[in-house]
Amino acid sequence: MNTYRKGVITFISLLIIAATIVTVMFGCSAELASKPEWSVLQSIELENRHRRFTEPEIITIDGYPVLGVQGNNGQRIWILLNSNASPFYKQVPQGSFSISSNVINQVRAIGTASETVIECLGSHLDVPESLSR
Repeated sequence: MNTYRKGVITFISLLIIAATIVTVMFGCSAELASKPEWSVLQSIELENRHRRFTEPEIITIDGYPVLGVQGNNGQRIWILLNSNASPFYKQVPQGSFSISSNVINQVRAIGTASETVIECLGSHLDVPESLSR
């Protein structure tokens, strides 16, 4: 094999490697961007796993506003109010819950919740029994 041919093969190999690296970096960027947000939710859930709650609460951890609500099974559920990375609604742990319109109004009042989160929370509105008949 002559020197010119070896150089071309080396150049093509380097291009393939560079293209692979760029694809991996940009292909995983959404997942990487959401890791700090999931980490915040997981740490809050772990720290408060055995704590008793009576009311929903909004706390801020590392600049992330988070809503804590009581799940229908009694477990505490944590919802990130303003996600910067997909998915734009993050909740830990998964589970169902019901909230009042007052809670949604409180979330709106702090002004940091995204419209996506407000819409998702609205789908969990606690409808009084007299209205559900």
